[in-house]
Amino acid sequence: MDIPSNYDEFHKLISKRKPIEQGVIIDRLIKCNHPKLDGINNKEKMIKLFAYLLQYVNESFTDASQDDIATQFQILNILNPHMFDLVQMNPEKMSQTLLDVITEKYADYRKNVKLFPPLETLIFFKLVSNYCSTSDFRHAVVTPCYIFIQHILSKARVRTRQEIAGGLFLVTVAFEFSRLSKRFLPAVNNFLLGIVYLSIPKRAVETIKIVPPFQSTGPMSKLLAIAEIDDKEAMKEELLKSEDLVLTTFSLDFKIRALNMALKLIKDIFSNLEENIGPNYFALPFLELFDRLPLDIYPEFLRENFNAAKALLERVTKLKLTKIMPPEKKPKALRLLEPRIEVVYDDKRRPRLTKEKEERAKLVHKIRRETKGAIREIRRDTEFLQKMRLDQQIKSDMERKEKVKRIYQEASIQQGELNELDRIKKKKKF
Repeated sequence: MDIPSNYDEFHKLISKRKPIEQGVIIDRLIKCNHPKLDGINNKEKMIKLFAYLLQYVNESFTDASQDDIATQFQILNILNPHMFDLVQMNPEKMSQTLLDVITEKYADYRKNVKLFPPLETLIFFKLVSNYCSTSDFRHAVVTPCYIFIQHILSKARVRTRQEIAGGLFLVTVAFEFSRLSKRFLPAVNNFLLGIVYLSIPKRAVETIKIVPPFQSTGPMSKLLAIAEIDDKEAMKEELLKSEDLVLTTFSLDFKIRALNMALKLIKDIFSNLEENIGPNYFALPFLELFDRLPLDIYPEFLRENFNAAKALLERVTKLKLTKIMPPEKKPKALRLLEPRIEVVYDDKRRPRLTKEKEERAKLVHKIRRETKGAIREIRRDTEFLQKMRLDQQIKSDMERKEKVKRIYQEASIQQGELNELDRIKKKKKF
């Protein structure tokens, strides 16, 4: 079973299947094209398959509606282990592929930062928390996601049920990111503070200070406020539902679930930050808004979570800060006197010199020693040069002697030849 050559073929292969069947198909594709079978080619196929799955997840949640959102999450739950295995096969390439998708989503968000990003963007943050190490001080994928989440929670407007549910979803993901490292995003605390703020009923002339993106006046300042609950005793505690991420209209049970979820997140986050420095400054604004909540109209389970969160915040506000102190100055050590040791030879003691004279004597001795060494080296060099000159002189004398001897020999030969010619001439005359 080979990997489809393009995404359209891959989409036709799994789109009309049941969630369990889709998981079986992906499992067969991975096993039939595992890198252990053919290293180089199959590695590229696994990267292509991972990119197909990311695009498939993106398209699934892009068109999600109230009727099929639960099915899409079920499909994601089945595909998630297979995608995790793909990331472990080639972490560098797979992480880069995931980062490219996050970068593309951030570019789309930057076109209008006040508009809350769609659901398919939020899902990728959850994938990052599943596949990457979120406790690292700096991570190539997680750190950009931190910044992206910070921008969304601090700038995107909150006006609908979908946006509030998406914000709580991002707060949960950010808490997963920072749970082990015990770090925090300021926008996370501000968003939870905003959820509590939206649940407070306000009069037309009443204004409570709140940090954007929440509005301090108008109907958008009390989106989660409840006047009265008819049958609160029959209500049971529930978490957010998948349909909350696609619906825009508010309902009574959603307002209760949103506030209840915010209270539980406040308790978990401040429990995690309790050992850090300065959490009391973050807890004070929550306590100010807690006093304005009409707690009597809410169900029992919400009041219990409220009391637990408030007790924790009150304990945190009482923590004393450890002031930053300069390091203690160590006492100045006493000057250690060196023992006076005098070397005595034949009971003849030299007069003691001052420190300056002693240093001068050492320098003079060192100069003399260096001078003697230099003179010795000069003598050796001079002797060597004289020896070389003598050898050259002897060699040149020998060569000159040989040349003179050769000249004499040649001259005697020529003289003999001349004498022979003279004798021949004399014989002819007679």
